[in-house]
Amino acid sequence: MPFGSFAPLPLRLGGSAEEGWAPEHHARFVADLVSVKRTAPLARLLVNQDPGTPFAATVAYYSGQNGSGVLYAPTIAVTGAGDVTLTWPGYWEDEFGIQHALKIRQAIARSYSTAAQFPVCLISARTIRVRTFTDAGAASALPFSLRAW
Repeated sequence: MPFGSFAPLPLRLGGSAEEGWAPEHHARFVADLVSVKRTAPLARLLVNQDPGTPFAATVAYYSGQNGSGVLYAPTIAVTGAGDVTLTWPGYWEDEFGIQHALKIRQAIARSYSTAAQFPVCLISARTIRVRTFTDAGAASALPFSLRAW
């Protein structure tokens, strides 16, 4: 065993603790791994906004199931002051060459510097619209963090 005699590796199917895992334990372990993957966020990102003319936005930080770094970040389209649309590709490919379809079910956007929350609209299975407006209705250029599941 590569990690010493007390490590549970290699995982073998068997009937007892000495022989390996019982099939029921292995099935439960795999089901737990799938549930962790399913409930983990698809992406976490930080978007900086530039209030200049024209209004601009850039991704400053990105960490997702498809990869880490701004190279894996979604494309950003600014449709107006305080109105940002983020679009992911239709699928992503893992390190084994398997393509995974991308479907966003939920997203939460929060201000990175204040306690404000911004409304998020799911336009499609891979497109999110975030509107960063103040309570008075004015467009704000606050940076925001976004989590998508």
